[in-house]
Amino acid sequence: MSRYPWRNTSEDIAQEAQSQWETPGGAQEKADAAEQAAKDYSDENLNAHIGTGGVAHAVVVAGGVAGFMTGPDKAKLDGVASGANNYIHPATHPPSIIAQDSDNRFVTDAEKAEWNSKATGELATPSTDGLMEAADKGKLDGVQTGAQVNQNSFSKVNNLSAANTTDEFFIVGDIGITVTTNPITKEVRITATGSATPGAHASSHITGGTDVIPNAITNGNAGLMSGSDAQFVRIEGETKAGAQNKADAALISANEYTDGVTAEVSAEVNQALANATANYIRQPGYAATSGTSSAYAVTLDPVPTTLPDGFGITIVPHITNAAGPTLNINDLGATPLKKQDGTAYAAGDLKANTPYTFRKVGLDFLADSGGGEVKINGQLQQSVMYADTIAANDPIVLQNKPLGASIPTLTGRAHSTKYSSDGVYLAVGHTVTPFITVYKISGGTYTKLASPTVLPSGAGYGVAWSSDGVYLAVVHANSPFLTIYKRSGDVFTKLANPSTLPASTAYGVAWSSDGVYLAVVHANSPFLTIYKRSGDTFTKLANPATLPSGDGRGVSFSSDGLYLAVGQVTSPFVTIYKRSGDTFTKLSDPSILPLAVAVSVAWSPNGNQLAAAYNAAGGLIIYKRSGDTFTKLDDPSSLPSGNGTFVAYSRDGNYLGVSNATGAYITLYIVNGDAFKKMSDPSPVLPAQSTSLDFKPTTNTVAVTVFDLASAVSLYDLSLIALKSNNLASDLVDAAGAGYALSAGVANETKDAILIWR
Repeated sequence: MSRYPWRNTSEDIAQEAQSQWETPGGAQEKADAAEQAAKDYSDENLNAHIGTGGVAHAVVVAGGVAGFMTGPDKAKLDGVASGANNYIHPATHPPSIIAQDSDNRFVTDAEKAEWNSKATGELATPSTDGLMEAADKGKLDGVQTGAQVNQNSFSKVNNLSAANTTDEFFIVGDIGITVTTNPITKEVRITATGSATPGAHASSHITGGTDVIPNAITNGNAGLMSGSDAQFVRIEGETKAGAQNKADAALISANEYTDGVTAEVSAEVNQALANATANYIRQPGYAATSGTSSAYAVTLDPVPTTLPDGFGITIVPHITNAAGPTLNINDLGATPLKKQDGTAYAAGDLKANTPYTFRKVGLDFLADSGGGEVKINGQLQQSVMYADTIAANDPIVLQNKPLGASIPTLTGRAHSTKYSSDGVYLAVGHTVTPFITVYKISGGTYTKLASPTVLPSGAGYGVAWSSDGVYLAVVHANSPFLTIYKRSGDVFTKLANPSTLPASTAYGVAWSSDGVYLAVVHANSPFLTIYKRSGDTFTKLANPATLPSGDGRGVSFSSDGLYLAVGQVTSPFVTIYKRSGDTFTKLSDPSILPLAVAVSVAWSPNGNQLAAAYNAAGGLIIYKRSGDTFTKLDDPSSLPSGNGTFVAYSRDGNYLGVSNATGAYITLYIVNGDAFKKMSDPSPVLPAQSTSLDFKPTTNTVAVTVFDLASAVSLYDLSLIALKSNNLASDLVDAAGAGYALSAGVANETKDAILIWR
């Protein structure tokens, strides 16, 4: 192809004498020739330098003419860094030019010497220095400063020296000497028993001796007999026989004198006695009457000569009186017998064979008591309900036969009930909304009040009134577990919840008598929560240092607010605290504990007794408090028939009630000191298990909650029932008392009676 495509190559070829183009073969030939010529030229010139057919260059000489570098020099040159110089390191140089760091420091000769003087890493031995072991350090720390090496057990006692540190010294008794030791007080006691026979030493005790015993002193200290006394006794004194003769003579003389004086005194005493006996003002007379029913007559001895004011006499009529009777004493004249108020007796008022005491006042004999009867120490006038027709002065026996009634039925099962302290309100906690029901009492009528606007959040298990009746606390299921109301008239308004609530479902609640403290028992720890009230605010106090051992079921303050008792589900079942300010300290457990879960606790009004109802047969235990010690009292002769479910004292402490699960479902006792007498079972009997009870203040009514939908609350009247007695011992079986009627009456009438035993 033409180098210039636009030209006419044919013309170029035709016009040129010699062609500008080479054939491939010719071009290769010329290239080969040029390559060989170049090689030949190079070889020729190189050989001229290396001595092969020519003159060779010399090897370079250090510091001389330039020349070729030898192979070793080339290797040496390759081992020299760029920019290297011919540096010679000095033999010494100052320390300042050496940089120090945390791993490289200079050390002085003094420091080196100090280090060299330190102990090696070897442990010390008794003969070589070294490091101290930790055990040796602990041993050293246990040795007091200034302690000495072990010494002998004692230095020297009575020239006896100890031979070593364990040598022992013994004190040994002998005849008449005993040696006793007390390892607790580290005492050795040496006692002379007096059984030893001392050696001759009498001369040391008399005049001139070393241990003189003083002479005996007349009517004073004992001692030795003096020489002068010995002179009297042995020579000058009276013999025993002579002294006895003189004594016998003196006795006869004394007896004769005494007999004479005694006769005179006896006469004087007899006269004084006669005078006293005849003084019927100071010493009332006593006589059975004669005469008629309207004109009694008696004879007294000594014989009275007058009937002055204050003249006293007790008569026993031989016949029941007629209207307006009189009394004639030793024929001194008939004097009217009248009642203490000055009114005349009606026929039949003075019973035959019954003693009556009178005093002369003015023109009449007035009875010493309101009815003219003899007043027996301890007798009591009391209103009773007649159970049948009874005449005045009939003998009667009394029975506590609770008579039942009921109040409007609640919704759900009732669990708890409580009267306000004035007896005007009754609160009942139950299982179905509204969970709390309050009744207002007027006479014997219980009227349900409107429910509070804000209700408890679950079943009400416990209720309690503050002593002033202003606050009502309800414990229940579901949070907040405690609901507190403030009463204004008949309206109950819920207060704000405490900032700290009980831990779980609460079962019991109690106020202190001053209304300052509110205690709640509940499930889950701490099982007991105590609040302090300030106005309408309730603040939780710190938990007691020792908590109840399990879920709380019952709680009660003593009337003085010093003691708090808790019933719980685990042993010891009852926990008792003593309050000091806002601190509650657990007391020692009683030596005898309830047999099972204590579901309810109650204090007697005087705080001397603590009763607990528990879930086992018998169900009741009662303690007596002495200081901070609680001692179990003897069980009543008749215990509840089944598990106890609740316990309460009446406000006056005369009654104790126990709710229980079987039998009559309620057991009531009359309290007489530390004795408890079971009352007759109530009538009618409760329809089912009772869950709580409370005694109405100022009356004989007890309210009982019943675990039954048909009759949630029952009321019982504990008034005494009077029955006419047949004067038989059998009449006193199960009797609550005995006496006589003051006036006639029929069944269901309430009359006054005199109780002479109860």
